[in-house]
Amino acid sequence: MNESKATRYQRLRRRAQLISAATGAALLLLVALTPGAQWLARVAANQALAWPASLQPAIALSLFVGALVLAAEAVAFPVSLYAATRGRRRSSQTRVDVRSVMASQARDAVVGAVVVIGVVAVLRVAMGAAGGWWWAVASALLAGASLVAMRLIGRGLTATGQTLALARPALSEALTALVARIGGGLVDVREWTSPDAGGARAVVTGVGGAGHVLLGRDMVRDWADDEVVVVVAHELSHHVHHDLARTVALDASLWCAALWCADRVVVLWGGRVGLQGVMDLAALPMLALAAGAVWGLVRPLRLAQSRAHERRADRFALEQTGNAEAFGRALRRLGEQHLAEERPSRWTRWLFHRHPPLDERLALGRDFSARRQ
Repeated sequence: MNESKATRYQRLRRRAQLISAATGAALLLLVALTPGAQWLARVAANQALAWPASLQPAIALSLFVGALVLAAEAVAFPVSLYAATRGRRRSSQTRVDVRSVMASQARDAVVGAVVVIGVVAVLRVAMGAAGGWWWAVASALLAGASLVAMRLIGRGLTATGQTLALARPALSEALTALVARIGGGLVDVREWTSPDAGGARAVVTGVGGAGHVLLGRDMVRDWADDEVVVVVAHELSHHVHHDLARTVALDASLWCAALWCADRVVVLWGGRVGLQGVMDLAALPMLALAAGAVWGLVRPLRLAQSRAHERRADRFALEQTGNAEAFGRALRRLGEQHLAEERPSRWTRWLFHRHPPLDERLALGRDFSARRQ
């Protein structure tokens, strides 16, 4: 059976993701189970001696974690280049700008290092404050930080000039009426203008009463009003039903389980590789490896929750707009833009998909239309 372009492209993406995860895990395993972790911890601590004593622990932590993240990105670069090369071929683009791929990888490495350092800093604070219960306190702190970030990200993008008010008066009026009709609270729909926001995409930010729905430039420029309205209605469902907060709540419980397992691994087996406990800087690779393994095992549960939210949002958009035709057109546009598989296998859905399959979503629109006739 011949594969469609979308199926080939998505299979390539999944393969790249698996290879990248495997190489990262192999790097952590190599560092955790050899003297590499202790050596890197000593180097980081020695470099931190040049700083004031009050800053030395933070500097050593940043150097240690930053070195691991940069090493992981370096290992992953060939995979990223391969995926970009094959992906361009699948989309009929023959040239691959290696410098662009390298710049993207470098940007991801810097952002990833900052995020990971922040997360590890939270873990270390919890370890110092809560002792043997650090994993529970760390999970609560991470959940709180996630909620704060979700609440502020839309405001931050607007404050830095990365979003604009919609320039289409008729569309803006229709969306204002939609928000008011469904009780969306103080939700502002804006165009997302940052360099990474091209294409057809829509995201919702914010928790509580206030939030933003951010629309990609291509969607604002090229899509029909009724198509944009049905997409925004879908995103507003996530806001009305507090899906972002529900996601954080589930993640917090899973973080708790993953960090508890990581703690047990270090306590029971860390001594065999010279670790002095979870507060030992050299224990971080083993903690990350154990927590990451548990996080991978619970991935299907997180994806199942996401698909349930997306199904409810699809139904909500149809009920609020009554426009199954625009719903179908919007889904087909998004499917073409992102090369979505119409009928992925059951295992693929369980292990990789945050959204229901495209054919299931289109069938929902057809059923809705049939019921209204």
